[in-house]
Amino acid sequence: MIIDDTPDTAVVADICIVGSGPVGLALAFRCARQGLTVTVLEAGYPVSSGHRAEVPAVELLNNHHVGAETAVMRALGGTANLWGGRCVRFDDIDFPRRGHVSHSGWPIAHADMASHYAEALRFLGCEPTELPVDASGDRTVDDGNTEWWSGCSDIAALHANAIRDLPNLKIHTGCVARRLIVDPASQRVTAIEVERAGRIVRVAAGAFALAAGGLENTRLLLQTRRERPDLFGGEDGPLGRYYCGHLTGYLAEIRFNDPRSARSLWFQRQRAGGVGRRRLTLRPAVQMQQALLNTAFWLESYSISDPAHGSGLLSTLYMAMKGLSVLPRVRTGLAPAGPRQDAMAGHFANLRRSRIDLRACQGIVRQLLRRGVEGKTFALFNPEGRYLLRYHAEHAPNPDSRAVLSADGRLAVDLRFSNADLDSVVRSHAILDRWLQAEQIGTLHYRVSPDALVEHARAQALDGYHQIGLTRMAQRRSDGVVDGDCRSFDLGNLYLAGSSVFPTAGQANPTLPAVALALRLGDHIAARAKARSTAPAMAL
Repeated sequence: MIIDDTPDTAVVADICIVGSGPVGLALAFRCARQGLTVTVLEAGYPVSSGHRAEVPAVELLNNHHVGAETAVMRALGGTANLWGGRCVRFDDIDFPRRGHVSHSGWPIAHADMASHYAEALRFLGCEPTELPVDASGDRTVDDGNTEWWSGCSDIAALHANAIRDLPNLKIHTGCVARRLIVDPASQRVTAIEVERAGRIVRVAAGAFALAAGGLENTRLLLQTRRERPDLFGGEDGPLGRYYCGHLTGYLAEIRFNDPRSARSLWFQRQRAGGVGRRRLTLRPAVQMQQALLNTAFWLESYSISDPAHGSGLLSTLYMAMKGLSVLPRVRTGLAPAGPRQDAMAGHFANLRRSRIDLRACQGIVRQLLRRGVEGKTFALFNPEGRYLLRYHAEHAPNPDSRAVLSADGRLAVDLRFSNADLDSVVRSHAILDRWLQAEQIGTLHYRVSPDALVEHARAQALDGYHQIGLTRMAQRRSDGVVDGDCRSFDLGNLYLAGSSVFPTAGQANPTLPAVALALRLGDHIAARAKARSTAPAMAL
């Protein structure tokens, strides 16, 4: 149930979870359904209440990180309320140590996480149906990397029945976690200090899990370390370091030799519901041989108002719809405009050199109508076979990319992208281009000159949404904050959940892997609780 009140300090739950985003709720449900009593502390409120909780201030030390108000939302359901719904798996190559990626290597295998993907997809509102893969041709590029799209980013609404009906689950809203209370004798967390409506209380539990997002998890641990400087490796330890995200943007457009080839990389509605599509990635052997970071590519359409799409049909539709109320709906979107030019002159040029296909025209109109009714921003088919190529690239761990706690309790964030990160993006495009041409699929046309590509990628290097690596997992205390079970090396009953424990970022958006790891963590905590009930000396 949801309780808009201060927690009862006399109640000691089996586990107290900070944060009610997808990770926190997945962990809470998992523990509650295995018989544990669960208290969830959420700093915000239900979105339907209209009460928007303030996000803690963050000081940005460079322009590579978005503002906290853009990347974080305090509310029931967490930052998923700002989430687009994309769900992507990690790849096997992300988990072993790679010689060309410093500080890489996970203490678990991909299989330990992958066994929970199907359930995590269903939790996030996706149907885990694989899309068909073309296994023919040169194996430089893998075209079978699937992304799924959730039909509902309101995770709290999606799981309203579980929130309401699970008898051993209580979610307290408006509760801001301030710091952990640690018993130095037992090296265990005894309580979390919580502030609600100006009142400060201590919430006790048998175990604690932080699932408040990478920045907030880090803030809590750094605040706790002020009183215990020896915790989490001390000032020079891994806490708050290795901050990663992803590099994303556009360096090129892709032009298909046959426009119909683009359909294999298109959004496809699945029989069981939902939407999926295939992404392009470089094969692991190619990444290792060329010392590349993991990068994914997918298609995005030009705005219909941008003559850079090169299509006479799209230009005709644009001019026919110009001035109508439906035009803003199809003119704007995620894809950036093409190079600045006289737009109408560009549209007339498209008309002169393009042939109008009536069947293609009917298909485009159907897409536009569906887009207007459903509010989708999915890519629009281009009869000329021209699309922006979006890249989503791995950001390598760097101990100097970090977040620290300032004297007034604010986080100061220095998110850094290295030349190696940028060089990998550029070289990955070149390999993809050679493959496209060798397979006679198409070619890339870069948006800037070759000698400007690295700086163009640098100008687009912006993250802060994914918050990876700040409390990373490792095999040894000197290398990480938690072990392979997401359990603190220093505090025996403290667990961390979410993307902040990922040692490396891979090419995948982190929501799906983070939920899968939370399900695994829930099983681990429940197993320890069961063992404790039969062996009193066993700590949860």
